[in-house]
Amino acid sequence: MKNKFFYICQTFLEDNRMNRKTFKERVIYPLNSLLNKIDSLNICLHPRSEKTLYEPLNNSNKIIFNSYSKAYENKNNIFIGHYSTIIFKLIAKSEKVMLIDLDWDELPHHVYDSSSLFLKWNDLNRELKDINLESINSSKPNKEFLSMFEDKLYLQDSRVIKKILK
Repeated sequence: MKNKFFYICQTFLEDNRMNRKTFKERVIYPLNSLLNKIDSLNICLHPRSEKTLYEPLNNSNKIIFNSYSKAYENKNNIFIGHYSTIIFKLIAKSEKVMLIDLDWDELPHHVYDSSSLFLKWNDLNRELKDINLESINSSKPNKEFLSMFEDKLYLQDSRVIKKILK
């Protein structure tokens, strides 16, 4: 398999946004399904991630723990995640992003529509049987999605201008 796979971690348990049972059900089990189909998975830990939370992943010889790096971009890699600043930036840069909805925090539809592939956590195991992971296309960020960044940039610029004018 040519593509490398990167899972972008979030601090669901560390921030008490999810309990252990739900984390195993919606994060660990789907990642185990994915591990059955790929050669290796880079787990990109959040700075506050607890590495031990990912010990229940099978095929530990296929797992590489590291931090996210911009060096992974523009290399035909596939990034997997749920919702995070890194995932949104990767979609905006038209990287290959597999967005997995955890039925936890609903995102605006333009985020799902802009990703390369959108799956619900409970469909992942079934869907993976029919998906050719090599054929995943780049994300196609639409206008609504990109406007999320433009608005932030505009607000940031206006704050800087106000500070300068004071």
